[in-house]
Amino acid sequence: MAIGSVVPAGIAIGHTELDQSQESVNEIFCVQPHVGSACYHGGAQTVTAGESGDLIAVALDLQREAFTTKDLAVEIHAGTPTGALLATSNPVAAGDIPVTPTMGWILFDFPTPPIVTAGDVFAIVIPDQPVYPTSDPRWGWGKNSSDVYAGGAAWGGSGGVWGAYVDGSDMAFETFMTTSPATCDLKLSINGGAPTDGPATVQAGHSYDIIGADFPPLTGVAIQLHVVSGNYTFAAADTTDVLGQFTLTRTTTGNDLSDWLITAHPTSNPPCTDTVLLSVVEAPAASPAPTPAPAPPASALPNTAYGTGPSDQSPAAAWLMVVLVTGLGSAGWLLRTHASRLRRRRRGR
Repeated sequence: MAIGSVVPAGIAIGHTELDQSQESVNEIFCVQPHVGSACYHGGAQTVTAGESGDLIAVALDLQREAFTTKDLAVEIHAGTPTGALLATSNPVAAGDIPVTPTMGWILFDFPTPPIVTAGDVFAIVIPDQPVYPTSDPRWGWGKNSSDVYAGGAAWGGSGGVWGAYVDGSDMAFETFMTTSPATCDLKLSINGGAPTDGPATVQAGHSYDIIGADFPPLTGVAIQLHVVSGNYTFAAADTTDVLGQFTLTRTTTGNDLSDWLITAHPTSNPPCTDTVLLSVVEAPAASPAPTPAPAPPASALPNTAYGTGPSDQSPAAAWLMVVLVTGLGSAGWLLRTHASRLRRRRRGR
């Protein structure tokens, strides 16, 4: 928890966690509340609670046929699908459920969450009533053909008659339970770095994330950014997910250079609040690029050409070459003359 955290005594339940789940799927359970359908009219999964608290929501792995237009709401019943009705979820629009063959985890939250105790058995139910005169709607619920969840089993129902799968196979589901008071933990992440309770520093032109955890689930959050040395306050808002989490990303500018107190709390009957400190500083000036050294003049470079004459082409050098060639020619004449004299002496003997 960061600086300034306040948790009043005797507040409502707010901390939420994933309690029970079965997420393995290798077949689709068809639900179609239509009198002429070969599918079950309703489907269910029994669950054994692992925690005591408020059952705030459930999630089901679902799909729908493209012709489905009706909303879907699920129910919680005590013990079995025919047990006492404990809660009905807010409806989910057909357009929010993916069309077959795609599957998706769909969250159903309860406006009045049922209170359960660890060890209680309850059923998550897609009702088999009402029965419609047309093929709309038709849903598919992800299922595993084996007994992969020890705390319950899949059920099918039509016309008010329900039965459990004798093989113990299970639907795909998740349950979310609020088990303790919310603490409203606020953190900062600079440029995607690790979250920190602060104080934190960010350079102008860079981004930071305001990260909330352990807020009340599925509720609005009021966020205020207040200049420490002034009267300027900026307001923002977000909504927590089913686990009471949210992330708000902001990018700073040169106008934000200051120290900021960032505070967040739930918008309705705030049970807690938290504050973190952020300093926005000016980005350092960019270092000038080094100036490249000038290239040496061509005359200073060595002559690396293969098979060429000397680089000195002055008249003196040309005269010296003539003298060398002439001198070599004279030496050759002297040698020839000496050889001729030797031949005449030998003939005269």
